[in-house]
Amino acid sequence: SAQFNPEFAQKSLVKVMVTANGKAGVCSGFVWKKGEWIVTSLHSMKPGGEIQVQYLDQFWRTARIKKVNVEADLVLLEITGGGVPAGITALQAYSTKTLNFGEEIVAIGYNSGSKGSSTRSMKKGFVNPETLHALVPASDRKKIETSGLPDIHLEIIYLDGSLLPGYSGSPAFDKNGALVGIGDGGLEGGASNVSWIIPAKFLSDLEN
Repeated sequence: SAQFNPEFAQKSLVKVMVTANGKAGVCSGFVWKKGEWIVTSLHSMKPGGEIQVQYLDQFWRTARIKKVNVEADLVLLEITGGGVPAGITALQAYSTKTLNFGEEIVAIGYNSGSKGSSTRSMKKGFVNPETLHALVPASDRKKIETSGLPDIHLEIIYLDGSLLPGYSGSPAFDKNGALVGIGDGGLEGGASNVSWIIPAKFLSDLEN
């Protein structure tokens, strides 16, 4: 039976660097449908920022914003220069299966922009309703409502375990290796064990 393979997932993983006003921020992302398309988190973008994407931990390419889904905090980038290096595997599909409480979820990304990627193994948590409005405390809820990213009432997948800083935009898989979500956020830099991912079904809305 199929199972999650980090070496395969790594072939679709990218590092995204956004530079604006002399400051650079780094997040994770993944190749979606074709080599030139990159999905990551919208909140990692900066007005007027220069966007660069690194494939396979070594090949840097420039990119531009192609489409956004503000509600789900997702952005689709398109490579604009340099071409796509060999060895890339674009993710083509996602799972629509309902995840059960306690089911394993594995995200792969770049911890605070680290040189190499690493995995984070977590489990599907329980919160009802499964939205940020129900999950986060009032002080954090106000911050999210002010930014508008993502919509505070958007359906999310709550994680029992922490995403790390830099995992925004990272692909998250179930134990069978199916894409189930996109890393979005956590409280207290991952120290609070309150993290969530955006359900992968919102990729269809992003494309449209």
